[in-house]
Amino acid sequence: MARYTDVDELLKYIPSEEMMSRFAVAYAPIADVAPVKHGTWIENLSYEYNGDKVYDLICTNCGRSFKAEDWVRKDYHYCPYCGAKMEDGDNGL
Repeated sequence: MARYTDVDELLKYIPSEEMMSRFAVAYAPIADVAPVKHGTWIENLSYEYNGDKVYDLICTNCGRSFKAEDWVRKDYHYCPYCGAKMEDGDNGL
Protein backbone atom coordinates (compact mmCIF):
# COMPACT_ATOMS: atom_id res chain seq x y z
CA MET A 1 0.00 0.00 0.00
CA ALA A 2 1.31 3.43 -0.93
CA ARG A 3 2.23 5.93 1.78
CA TYR A 4 1.97 9.67 1.28
CA THR A 5 4.09 12.22 3.11
CA ASP A 6 3.86 15.97 3.59
CA VAL A 7 7.11 17.07 1.93
CA ASP A 8 7.28 20.42 3.72
CA GLU A 9 6.95 18.66 7.06
CA LEU A 10 9.60 16.08 6.12
CA LEU A 11 12.10 18.76 5.08
CA LYS A 12 12.04 20.12 8.65
CA TYR A 13 13.75 16.90 9.79
CA ILE A 14 16.54 16.89 7.19
CA PRO A 15 19.52 19.05 8.24
CA SER A 16 20.27 21.97 5.94
CA GLU A 17 23.76 20.58 5.30
CA GLU A 18 22.20 17.55 3.60
CA MET A 19 21.52 19.45 0.37
CA MET A 20 21.34 16.35 -1.84
CA SER A 21 18.82 14.67 0.46
CA ARG A 22 16.73 17.84 0.65
CA PHE A 23 16.87 18.18 -3.14
CA ALA A 24 15.78 14.54 -3.64
CA VAL A 25 12.84 14.93 -1.29
CA ALA A 26 11.76 18.32 -2.63
CA TYR A 27 11.79 17.20 -6.26
CA ALA A 28 10.43 13.68 -5.90
CA PRO A 29 7.43 12.85 -8.10
CA ILE A 30 4.17 14.12 -6.67
CA ALA A 31 1.11 11.92 -6.36
CA ASP A 32 -2.34 13.42 -6.82
CA VAL A 33 -4.15 12.19 -3.70
CA ALA A 34 -7.34 13.19 -1.98
CA PRO A 35 -8.34 12.56 1.63
CA VAL A 36 -10.64 9.59 2.12
CA LYS A 37 -14.04 10.41 3.56
CA HIS A 38 -15.54 7.85 5.92
CA GLY A 39 -19.11 7.22 6.96
CA THR A 40 -21.63 4.58 7.90
CA TRP A 41 -25.10 3.79 6.65
CA ILE A 42 -28.11 4.55 8.78
CA GLU A 43 -30.77 2.07 7.71
CA ASN A 44 -34.49 2.72 7.94
CA LEU A 45 -36.96 0.14 6.67
CA SER A 46 -38.98 2.03 4.08
CA TYR A 47 -41.53 -0.58 3.02
CA GLU A 48 -42.06 -4.22 2.13
CA TYR A 49 -43.32 -5.37 -1.24
CA ASN A 50 -44.13 -9.03 -1.96
CA GLY A 51 -41.87 -10.09 0.91
CA ASP A 52 -38.93 -7.95 -0.24
CA LYS A 53 -37.72 -5.26 2.13
CA VAL A 54 -36.69 -1.86 0.82
CA TYR A 55 -34.50 0.36 2.98
CA ASP A 56 -33.65 4.03 3.03
CA LEU A 57 -29.85 4.16 3.35
CA ILE A 58 -28.70 7.47 4.82
CA CYS A 59 -25.03 8.47 4.60
CA THR A 60 -23.65 9.85 7.88
CA ASN A 61 -21.12 11.94 5.94
CA CYS A 62 -23.43 13.91 3.61
CA GLY A 63 -26.89 13.11 4.99
CA ARG A 64 -28.33 12.13 1.61
CA SER A 65 -30.37 8.97 1.22
CA PHE A 66 -31.50 6.52 -1.41
CA LYS A 67 -33.59 3.38 -1.49
CA ALA A 68 -32.00 -0.07 -1.74
CA GLU A 69 -33.56 -3.50 -1.66
CA ASP A 70 -32.52 -5.89 1.08
CA TRP A 71 -30.56 -8.22 -1.22
CA VAL A 72 -28.42 -5.43 -2.70
CA ARG A 73 -27.91 -3.00 0.21
CA LYS A 74 -24.78 -4.76 1.51
CA ASP A 75 -23.07 -4.10 -1.85
CA TYR A 76 -22.94 -0.33 -1.30
CA HIS A 77 -19.44 0.21 0.09
CA TYR A 78 -19.34 3.87 -1.00
CA CYS A 79 -21.91 6.65 -0.92
CA PRO A 80 -23.03 7.37 -4.50
CA TYR A 81 -23.36 11.09 -3.70
CA CYS A 82 -20.24 12.10 -1.73
CA GLY A 83 -17.98 9.09 -2.27
CA ALA A 84 -17.51 8.35 1.44
CA LYS A 85 -16.19 4.87 2.19
CA MET A 86 -18.66 3.03 4.37
CA GLU A 87 -17.09 1.43 7.43
CA ASP A 88 -18.49 -1.55 9.29
CA GLY A 89 -20.51 -0.34 12.19
CA ASP A 90 -23.51 -1.24 14.26
CA ASN A 91 -25.60 -1.41 11.10
CA GLY A 92 -24.12 -4.78 10.14
CA LEU A 93 -22.90 -3.76 6.70
